[in-house]
Amino acid sequence: LFAPIEACATMVASMYELDTAAADARVLFAPIEAHVESIQWASATLEVHGVLDVSLPPFGYAVVQMGGVSTMLLLWRGSHTIMDWVSDVDATPVVSRRWSRDGKSPIRAHGAYVSLCENDLAAHEGRIVSLMLEHKV
Repeated sequence: LFAPIEACATMVASMYELDTAAADARVLFAPIEAHVESIQWASATLEVHGVLDVSLPPFGYAVVQMGGVSTMLLLWRGSHTIMDWVSDVDATPVVSRRWSRDGKSPIRAHGAYVSLCENDLAAHEGRIVSLMLEHKV
């Protein structure tokens, strides 16, 4: 249980140190191999948004296997730039259709973060779903 949490925490921490111009998934996920024992990478992807990186934080996702169990990790760097902090002002609690499909128990989240997550999930949905099916996540 703690290995995926430790992996997430380590990867998100490394996102703050990225040179986004030269970043690739191995740069982001390599520190985990030193910190989390018995982890195997099935797939890893990192997206930096180029000129939009000032307002759209990097997004990474990975499928890891630990003890024969596949887990998908979705990662966003937290607030780091002035534009991130400006975006954080939009704190209206909104419902995400993606997270509340049945309508019976809507999940509310920070409006700006829902928008950020929806943007990256929509852009990567095909690959994410494919990985989930392939690795039985």
